[in-house]
Amino acid sequence: VETAGRKTPYNSQLGTNQDVIARGGGRQPGGGHIPRNIRLCWMMVDAVQPWVRLTDTHLLPTTLSEGLDVEVHWEAGGAFQVDTARVECVGVVGTENNLALCSSDTVTAHKIWADSGQPDRSLSTTFRFLQGATELSGGSIRVRVAVMVDHGWALESRPEHGKGPPQTHFVRARTDPSWHFENSEGGRRVVQGRKWWYSEEVEITPQPNTLIGGGR
Repeated sequence: VETAGRKTPYNSQLGTNQDVIARGGGRQPGGGHIPRNIRLCWMMVDAVQPWVRLTDTHLLPTTLSEGLDVEVHWEAGGAFQVDTARVECVGVVGTENNLALCSSDTVTAHKIWADSGQPDRSLSTTFRFLQGATELSGGSIRVRVAVMVDHGWALESRPEHGKGPPQTHFVRARTDPSWHFENSEGGRRVVQGRKWWYSEEVEITPQPNTLIGGGR
């Protein structure tokens, strides 16, 4: 990665230890050459694999009436843009999102990294249990956030598409579910492509809401 044109910068432009973690870049543009490159390496390590996690889980209810909105707070990283995100509900039996249990607002085209240089990871999404979820679920429902990220890197509309699809694990692992490679040297390592990335799950018990006719 080339981050500057001058191959032998002046000592005054190299930066200091304090500039590595200084918000806004420190005294030199970007904090100086060395701090800037250290932060670049940190960002690339984080970007090896997308991730999403729930935040403020203590604010989530343990029971929820059908039809009432709840805001779920979460953050994402390991990516540059959240293309789409939603809250998913999984019943006691099964691992797939059950569209009959809940509905969710959708986050689209949210840039984690922008020109400001500061990551914008924190987001929120509202969901609600649908009427009848109490009976369909057979008990508590596992709630999670699902995100799809950086799919623009593999679109046919990208300028270099004529040269063929991307051939790096970095791109294909987050855009192509058929991408699969294994390496058994030094222990089995697997790269399996996928489109969706999931947070941890939180259990919430749906309750009939008599105000919308869901009571018994």
